[in-house]
Amino acid sequence: MLKRSLMLSSLLASFVIAGCATEPPVAEIPNTADPEQEMARVDGAINEAESRQVDVLSPKNMVLAKEYLQKARSERSHNKEQKKVLHDVAVAQAYLERANAAAKVADDVMPKVIKARQAALEAGAPKYFPREFKKADKDLADATRDIENNHLALADKSRGLLENGYKDLEVKSILQAKIGNAKMELKEGEREGAARYVPQTPASTRKTLESAEETIRANPHDTEQVEKVATEANAASARLLKMVREAKVQAQKNPEQLASQWENQQLEVQQKDAELEATQGSLATVSGNLATVASEKEQLESKVWLEKQYERARQEFARNEAEVYKEGDKLLLRLKGLSFPSAQAVITPENYNLLAKVQKVLKDMGNPATVVIEGHTDSTGSKKINQTLSAQRARAVESYLVANNVLPEGKIKAVGYGDAKPLASNKTPSGRAQNRRVDVIIATDTQPPTEEQKTE
Repeated sequence: MLKRSLMLSSLLASFVIAGCATEPPVAEIPNTADPEQEMARVDGAINEAESRQVDVLSPKNMVLAKEYLQKARSERSHNKEQKKVLHDVAVAQAYLERANAAAKVADDVMPKVIKARQAALEAGAPKYFPREFKKADKDLADATRDIENNHLALADKSRGLLENGYKDLEVKSILQAKIGNAKMELKEGEREGAARYVPQTPASTRKTLESAEETIRANPHDTEQVEKVATEANAASARLLKMVREAKVQAQKNPEQLASQWENQQLEVQQKDAELEATQGSLATVSGNLATVASEKEQLESKVWLEKQYERARQEFARNEAEVYKEGDKLLLRLKGLSFPSAQAVITPENYNLLAKVQKVLKDMGNPATVVIEGHTDSTGSKKINQTLSAQRARAVESYLVANNVLPEGKIKAVGYGDAKPLASNKTPSGRAQNRRVDVIIATDTQPPTEEQKTE
C-alpha cells in the first residue's frame, strides 16, 4: 500500500503544484489569428474532451474553460478589442489543458470506475435513472477533487463504492430497457383482474419474468442470452394482458349470448363458403378478372383492418393522454399527456405508462411500414433553439421505442419542426400549450399483419 501511494504521489506531484495557481499558464494567441476560428477550435476540443468524460473527471476546470470561451464570444459580439478576445480564448484553452491533465490522473488512479461509468452510459442509465446517475457523477466529482487535492486515501476509499454503484446502474438500465415493459404489462394485467379471469397465468408469467431478471443480472453482457430471455418475458406478459382482456369481454356475456355468437360465427362461415364457391365458379369463366377481384378484396380488408386499429387505438388512451386521428392509410397519435422538463428532452418515469400504450398500439399494428416521431414547440424563444429542442424530444421518444424493441431503427424516424406547424395561436397560453406536442405518425403496410408479425 505504501509503495502504491508513493507511485500515485509522484504521478500527482506536477499536477498538484500546477493546480495551486489561481490561473494556469496561458499561451497567448497571436493577434493576427482569426478569433472565430480560434473559438471554434477550442469549442471542438471541449466537446471532444466531454466525450472522454473529462467534464466528470475534472469538472471545475471544464466549467472555467467553458466560461472563458463564452466570455470571449460575448466580447466578440460586442466588438471588444481583438487582443482581449484572443486572450480569453487562450485562457479557456489553458483550463482545458489542465482539465485534460486532471482527467488523465483520475483515469490512472480509477480506471475501473471510469470503465464502469462508460458502461452505465451505454446502457442508458441517464435516461432510465437520471437522479441516481447524477448522484453517482456527483460522488465521482468529489473523488476527483480529492485526487486533485492529493487526498489519495479518500479517493482510494470511495473507488470501490463508485465502481459498484455504476455497475448496479448499468444492470438496472439493461433490465429496464429489456423487460421494463414486460413488468408494466404484468402489473396492468393484475390490475385488470388476472387473478379472477385467468388465475393460472399470472404465476407462470411472473416466473418467466423473474427468471429473465436473474439471467440478465448474472450475465448482463451476454447479448444473445439477454435477448433470448427478454423476448420470452415480453411475449409472456403480452399474452397475459391479451388473455385478461379477452376473458373480461367473454365473461360479460350470458350463455345465450355465447350460443348466439357461436351460431352467428357458423352462419358467417357457411356464408363465406357459399360466397367462395360462387366466386370460384365465376372465376373459372372470367379468369381475367382474378387480379382485379383480389386487389379489391385486399384493399377492402386493409380498410376494414385499419378502421378497427383506429378504434382500438382511440379506446386505448384517455382524453388527457392522446388524440387519435386517421389520415388515409396512416394513424396519427397526438400525445397530449407526454411532458418534458422545461427546455429538456428527457423521458421521465411519469411518461412510461403513456409510452407503454403507444408501444401496444404499434404492436397491434403488427409490422407498420414506417413510424415518424414529430416534435413541435410553441414560438417562445428563438427558432434555432425551438428546432433543436423539438428534434431532441422526438429523438428521445424514438430512442425509447427502439430500446424497448418495439421497432427496429430502420422503420422509425424522428423529426423536429420547432414552431413551424402550430395547431393554434401562439398568442395565448392555451394555444401555446396545444402547440407544444409530440405526434406519432404510423404508416401502415398495404395488407394487415399476420398473427406471427404481431408477435414479432
